[in-house]
Amino acid sequence: MSWSAHIIGVAAGLAVPVFLVSGWLGEARANLEQSEPNATAAVAVASAAEAGYCTPELKRIVRRVAGACGLIQQEGRGCQPADAAKVVSLH
Repeated sequence: MSWSAHIIGVAAGLAVPVFLVSGWLGEARANLEQSEPNATAAVAVASAAEAGYCTPELKRIVRRVAGACGLIQQEGRGCQPADAAKVVSLH
């Protein structure tokens, strides 16, 4: 086999994946544009006000769980949900 045949084979082998990926990216871009025509208009903004459910008792519980799980001291330890439930049940 000649060098030109090898070069043509390699070029074809590289062209097929490039062609497929560029087609997939084009389809993804079209789907994204179709699904979210105006994404900036629907952005939710959080309010700084506390809702009525955020009682002082709830704040104490959350602070106790966060402290027991090492989140306040930034230890990064974390808790499993069962461990957090045990901390909440301790008054």
